[in-house]
Amino acid sequence: MLPNNKASSSSSSTMDEAERKRIHAVLEKCYQDGDADISCMKMFLCALFLPDATTSTKLGNLEKKLQQGAEEPKEVVRIFCYSMLSTQQKSCLQYLTAFHDEESISRTSLVRRWVAEGIVGKEQDRTPEEVGERCFRELLFRGFVVEVGTSDGGTVRSCRIEDPIKEFIERIAKSENFVSELPSHLDRQLQIRKIVHKGRKHQEQELQDRWKRNVVGDLCCCGAPAGSDEEADSRAKPEHFKDPMDELVDFLKLLPHVYRLNVLDLGGCQGLKKRHLKSICKVVSLKYLSLRKTDVSRLMARHLQGLKNLETLDHMCHRAT
Repeated sequence: MLPNNKASSSSSSTMDEAERKRIHAVLEKCYQDGDADISCMKMFLCALFLPDATTSTKLGNLEKKLQQGAEEPKEVVRIFCYSMLSTQQKSCLQYLTAFHDEESISRTSLVRRWVAEGIVGKEQDRTPEEVGERCFRELLFRGFVVEVGTSDGGTVRSCRIEDPIKEFIERIAKSENFVSELPSHLDRQLQIRKIVHKGRKHQEQELQDRWKRNVVGDLCCCGAPAGSDEEADSRAKPEHFKDPMDELVDFLKLLPHVYRLNVLDLGGCQGLKKRHLKSICKVVSLKYLSLRKTDVSRLMARHLQGLKNLETLDHMCHRAT
């Protein structure tokens, strides 16, 4: 059991003592059967730093829900912590559903995507990127994302979302939009990321297959021909196989005419060809395009001319605005 926190000062008000007891009761609910959910407890304690989080009414309602036992305690506590976020912070958090399969998310890329999507905007004496950076720090501090990599100076460079939080965000995004699926813009970003991941896996598989063919060819005795790479590729690919980048282009063509795709992240995807770029650069609504770690060395001037609304070209270490 957790240690019993009694008032340390006789001058403490009755309300202060009541709040302490409620906070202690919530923490005990996060510590059940000897299994402490540290991330949930941390999230709750960080939420208490908000000015109105420790009001008697809010803590009382939270304690009451936990006592009712209708929902899992961790879910009730996460909903309480989520309710303490601003509308803008909630939108930034929901956007993370587009990174469902990512093990590491670049902080810079994430903030720029928020800006491109219009989730964060300019505020008094702050640029949209500064506002986005502030939202990122808040989500990190409150435990909704965790750091993965930091710079030598201690700045967080990348983060990730733990599985329980991923599932929680998806449930929240669906419930707040009163639909069984994610909001359309999040769902489409998620579909794009799945296609891009498919492209990465396809490239990795091709490299493995090529290595195996080379090894077999080297070990082949009596000069028996192993066949050309093209023949081996055709044997390895099923008849229904479709190039992931061709699949992406088809997906873009099928988007509703009125839908404005603001962000296209192709980071890490190999296999981009001229025909793919030609179609991608016709998406005039794009504000953010990432070509990091792709095999595209540069974009031609004619490609950039088609991207009239482009604000950020995330390509290697360069940024064009």
